[in-house]
Amino acid sequence: MTLFTQLAFNGVSTGCSLAIIAMSFGLIYKTTGTFHVAHSIVFISSAYLAYFLFQSIHWPVYIIVPLCAIWAALLGMGIYYFLYKPIYKQGGSVLVVFITSLAVTIIGENLLSLIFNPDPKQIPQGVLTNPLQIGGFVFSYLDIIAILCALLVFGIIVFYLNRTPSGRLIKAVASDPELAICKGINTEKVYLTTYAIGSALAMPAGILIGLRSTITPGMGSSINLIAVMAVIFGGIGNVRGALFAALILSLIRNISLIFLDASWLSTLTYGIFLIVIMIWPTGLFGEKQNTRS
Repeated sequence: MTLFTQLAFNGVSTGCSLAIIAMSFGLIYKTTGTFHVAHSIVFISSAYLAYFLFQSIHWPVYIIVPLCAIWAALLGMGIYYFLYKPIYKQGGSVLVVFITSLAVTIIGENLLSLIFNPDPKQIPQGVLTNPLQIGGFVFSYLDIIAILCALLVFGIIVFYLNRTPSGRLIKAVASDPELAICKGINTEKVYLTTYAIGSALAMPAGILIGLRSTITPGMGSSINLIAVMAVIFGGIGNVRGALFAALILSLIRNISLIFLDASWLSTLTYGIFLIVIMIWPTGLFGEKQNTRS
């Protein structure tokens, strides 16, 4: 097995966490129009909660995962209901809400640092990272779980939006909020539902990150930024595009380690993003918008 193939597989595996964040962020942004950078606090705090329940209380995984999902959903809903919604109701702009979201992120990171201290933490891995080998190909149970989680999140979003009544309401509001209001759709309820679902679906990414590497309070922001680039790269509102773009970015980052030092990965990522957006301003799978002349 060549180094290239092994790095490519590792890129897909690690990119699954990025894809989960991109898909959940894209769902929230497309529906609500809010650049919810505090999404990073949602999935990183989920990772810290999982770490605490695993390390300190020793609860089993089948209890911890649902609890973390509930926590993520409640946190996402709380941020919208107690912060974003009052600002919008008082006539605040999208920019004001964005700054508010940024403030929540900074405060959240400092609270995590205060509660858990800034030292890196890692969720106990158990046998999940034990190496498995087929021929010269090396992988682990965690790699398999990561891929399955990304596919599951993709399937849930697609099924929910296309096959459930509340999902169709989300699609209607995302497509045309004013028309949705005219048709009697309670957009506030739809927004709250969207934050709950998008936040809960981001939870697996936090746990996967905490299992694969150490977590720190501030690392969510940088990961979330790359996920946002994947959302734009794939086309805002396109779940398939977010999944595809996140995996492509992760693949390129991993394979480039053959030629580049790891310190160049951020520069490479931003450079690729700029090139793609210059060629396809709406992303690979995005719909064309009216442009300024």
